[in-house]
Amino acid sequence: MISQLFVLSVRGDTLLYRDYRGDIPKEACDIFFRNVQANAGLEPVWTEDGIHFNFVKQGNMYFVATTLENISPVLVMELLHRVTRVLKDYCGVLSEDSIRLNFVLAYEILDEMLDFGYIQGTSTEHLKTFIYNEAVPVETETLAQAAQRQADRVIKKITKGKTEAKTVSSTAVHRPIATGRKQKSNKEEIFIDVLERLSVTFNSAGGVVASQISGSIQLKSYLSGNPELILALNDDLVIGRGTGYGSVVLDDVNFHECVREEHFARDRSLLFFPPDGEFVLMNYRISSDFAPPIRIFPFIEQTGDGQLDVVVKVRAEIPEQNYGINTVISIPVPKSTASVSCDLGAGTVGESAEFNRKQNVVEWKVKKFQGHTEHVLRAKVVLQRDAQMSRAKREVGPVSMKFEIPMINASRLQVKFLRFADQGKNYHPHRWVRYITQTDSYVARTN
Repeated sequence: MISQLFVLSVRGDTLLYRDYRGDIPKEACDIFFRNVQANAGLEPVWTEDGIHFNFVKQGNMYFVATTLENISPVLVMELLHRVTRVLKDYCGVLSEDSIRLNFVLAYEILDEMLDFGYIQGTSTEHLKTFIYNEAVPVETETLAQAAQRQADRVIKKITKGKTEAKTVSSTAVHRPIATGRKQKSNKEEIFIDVLERLSVTFNSAGGVVASQISGSIQLKSYLSGNPELILALNDDLVIGRGTGYGSVVLDDVNFHECVREEHFARDRSLLFFPPDGEFVLMNYRISSDFAPPIRIFPFIEQTGDGQLDVVVKVRAEIPEQNYGINTVISIPVPKSTASVSCDLGAGTVGESAEFNRKQNVVEWKVKKFQGHTEHVLRAKVVLQRDAQMSRAKREVGPVSMKFEIPMINASRLQVKFLRFADQGKNYHPHRWVRYITQTDSYVARTN
């Protein structure tokens, strides 16, 4: 079935390599990396010299499976995603450093998941019985997190330790799961992420043309004993458009196999036994109208012979206490562009804009986008002498945007509570809930 499975870094270094059947030469690694370097938009499934390549990119690494058989690409892609998920569960975080530090554990996982190229098991919980090595934790603290930790230490000193923690470090969820061979940590925790990806199309006036939300509730459990849990959502949650009225209307949903769906139909609660590791408890989709968190207003004006003024105004319509991070606005410019000068205004902090000549795109980056604020970019585009102005204006745009907004979600789906189904439990683990809004396709038309 699967002939080879290997993991490469973005530089082409081989981090993991397993040859299960011996029918494909090891040079397949070089063939794959040469094609990736030559073609940035390489398809995830392709064939060369009779070898079928399937790959996914996760954590700045390429996870590749090769085969000579004409097997289902969907099956192979799902296998690769399961490999990344299991490695992340056991190593804590999926990165090049974690793989290098835990290569013995990683090889043990690959050997248990595949035997002579045939899939044996891809569940974190199932593999736990056969995994004997313990993970080496990877230090992932950033400078911002270190500063926050120092600030928390100062606050604790001022209040003499009397304050109760309401938040947890974002690196806490990166702890490896315990295999049971060693004494487990006394820290009983469960992490819940309500993750929503937005697809929004705006017209040139900033109005919404089309919108959709693809959401999921993800969990990662560090609870001992695998207790039965109840997670409750909005009481007025409605499934299916036109079937009723409520504050949240979901077009469709699907659940993890561990969920008992009859409870959800009765009182909008999910009853389940959480498996080990990270898993998606529920997926949902919303196509009804919602308020976009950020709006884009593009303007294009001809200011002279061979010159265009492109003005992009971006307005955050989220509460003032919230903010967007990792914001990148991409503005395609005409192919006949000779030069671009960008103006962000006086006194701007944490913003940068530059012209990528190779891709003919102006990239505008905003480090922190505070709620109820506006940011404006003015780009003066100078065209080549033989450029046609009417054609050049049509080539500007569409403007696309990427961002992430923590602790807010556009659908208003809320986790009311998470508790044990057995009320007799005498211990109270920490329960952390986080809301994250990201972009999937966030585009504004310019004409």
